[in-house]
Amino acid sequence: MTEKGYTEEEILQDFKDNIKLDWVQKQVEYYWIRLYTKEEYDIEPGTIIEMAHLPTGETLDLMFTNYDKKAKTVVQSDDLEEFETEEDKKVLCLLVNMSDIYENENVEYIRSLFRKSKYYEERLLKRKDLVFGTEHKNFIAEYTEENKQEQKEGIVIDYYDAMF
Repeated sequence: MTEKGYTEEEILQDFKDNIKLDWVQKQVEYYWIRLYTKEEYDIEPGTIIEMAHLPTGETLDLMFTNYDKKAKTVVQSDDLEEFETEEDKKVLCLLVNMSDIYENENVEYIRSLFRKSKYYEERLLKRKDLVFGTEHKNFIAEYTEENKQEQKEGIVIDYYDAMF
């Protein structure tokens, strides 16, 4: 018994009875990666870029948002910076929804590449094993040379580095 005559069980029950839960929208977390390409590509913002790891057969959809800017110029004040409006079409900025990485168990290898992911591991990765492309949904079939007639036309992006 406490000083006022309530037992601990009564206090806990009163506390549990007065709890109100309000469900809010699930928070969405995005992460940016940059893909440094060997040539310029003309891709529209909003285009889905598929990333495929060929040896494991894993695929992940990324969204192309914009090209990187060429450079920045400093204005007379040290506090202000202006960016050139000219785009570097050899650097693609891609957006990934982190819930696709955290909640999808079919991308175990791919999710270990993202530095922000809790699954991140230092890995040695061959560039030919990781493929990026648009509307080219059968990277795995092409890799195994099966069902070539079912492949869709699209752009396979020739890149030299990807910054996760």
